[in-house]
Amino acid sequence: MKVFISYSQKDAAFVTKLKDALAANAIGVVIDTEAAQIGDPLQAFLERSVRETDCTIAVISKHSLQSVWVIAEALESLLYEHFEVRKRFLPIFIDRSVFDDDFFLEIAENVNAKLTELVDKSNRAFQLKVGTEHYDTERKRLERLRNNLDIIFHTLRERLTADFSTGEKFAENLPK
Repeated sequence: MKVFISYSQKDAAFVTKLKDALAANAIGVVIDTEAAQIGDPLQAFLERSVRETDCTIAVISKHSLQSVWVIAEALESLLYEHFEVRKRFLPIFIDRSVFDDDFFLEIAENVNAKLTELVDKSNRAFQLKVGTEHYDTERKRLERLRNNLDIIFHTLRERLTADFSTGEKFAENLPK
């Protein structure tokens, strides 16, 4: 079995522990810090990682739910799971943010604030007669996050998720 771990860099310490535990149990792990090469296009790495592994373990936290890349990885994984029986999306949580309605709204407000900031920067760049492609790309990513936020929260609430929020829960749920 080979798994792709989707996570926020802010949760890297937990992910290292998870990766080591999975590897110790003879499970192959694809993780960005080891599988991606400097200069690789991130979208291509994401698609390849989801396509070439048996499942995606999504580490769900207050950080990951605000990451455009983690949301993109979750959506890609859910798409593959829908069309390929052998693909699995396995959400594990390290804090209970996903279960907080106020947190859902907080993320939406943060994304909208970032979008407003990007539009302002893009307008300033346009007035200076310089390119805006990098602002436009980030805006599209944030819009995708915002437009799919409800799907992700709904999916996480409708699935059995594993609790890895404490050392005890980690030990209990790792074999599963």
